[in-house]
Amino acid sequence: MCYLGSACTFLHRLPTAADNAAMERDTGRDIFGRDKLPDSMDNRKGAGSYERDMTTLYVNYGGAGHYAMPQLRHMLLQDFGCYGPVRSLHVVPAKTIAFVRFHWRASAEFAKEAMDGQRLQGSTMHEVLAVRWANDDPNPTAFFAKKR
Repeated sequence: MCYLGSACTFLHRLPTAADNAAMERDTGRDIFGRDKLPDSMDNRKGAGSYERDMTTLYVNYGGAGHYAMPQLRHMLLQDFGCYGPVRSLHVVPAKTIAFVRFHWRASAEFAKEAMDGQRLQGSTMHEVLAVRWANDDPNPTAFFAKKR
């Protein structure tokens, strides 16, 4: 139990479908109760924006760029998948970045806070992950896929 008790603003368990449904009613706050800001304030490291439903994380995995693609995908899915259902994972090895898209906004918010500054499990490269909100994908195919 947290030492702050009922005054704690953090969720001390993994988000569920019920948590995500509750969040859909209050788009001005994240899963931890922090206020979201408009897109114009570029709050990609913070709670995110209330102007769009953000479920995609930008992950810079830096020093882990030497792993083979299948192993890297497995490590990313293993580490981020434990926070909720992952809709898609796009890895850009040349830039050592990945985009993790979750089904639930609650899972994306929880994973962002939990994984920022952490290492990939099973990695021996001593990388430190930089996790923040991704910009919208300008690819028209991605836009229509998100609408479905």
